[in-house]
Amino acid sequence: MAALLVGVTFSRYVSRAGALAEMSAERFTEDLTTATAALTRSRRDGLAAGTAGTAGAAGAAGATASRRPPSGPGASGAAP
Repeated sequence: MAALLVGVTFSRYVSRAGALAEMSAERFTEDLTTATAALTRSRRDGLAAGTAGTAGAAGAAGATASRRPPSGPGASGAAP
């Protein structure tokens, strides 16, 4: 979402070149609303289906757990 908004802002207001800079405020609002809604819907649907990578609590916990150093006997990697 942030990348979309930064790119749109840069194209329309900083570089002031291209289709985004030339379109009317009404058309710009309509297009940006459609794009953000589609992105939000895609993210929400991916989370509901469990297909959004490590998104969500279970995915984040699994990613964190896989990076934890080993603990317990023999944790240093040396043979017992």
